Amino acid sequence: MPVSYSGIILLICILVFFLAQIAPGFVHNYLALIPGFVYERPWMIITHMFVHFSFDHLFFNMLFLFFFGMELERRVGGRKFLQIYILSGIVAALAQMAVTSVPMVGA
Repeated sequence: MPVSYSGIILLICILVFFLAQIAPGFVHNYLALIPGFVYERPWMIITHMFVHFSFDHLFFNMLFLFFFGMELERRVGGRKFLQIYILSGIVAALAQMAVTSVPMVGA
């Protein structure tokens, strides 16, 4: 059975959620997007897309990704889907930082 990028993203989000249950300080301080620390921790621009605040947040985002992300990936192809996902997350992070300094998680 072929592995899809949307399936890999789904799995990474679930693993990061469980990591947040074990080491919440690490996940929320080093993977979530904290605008004041972006220059020190530039990876946050990408990693925040895989962090979720609560089980409900994770569940509904992954449900959406499962149904709509897999269909989008099927239509545009895996590489293009991954580009869209990452670029959308980066644009969302930059837009969020332009209007507020509140930490951000989720895609």
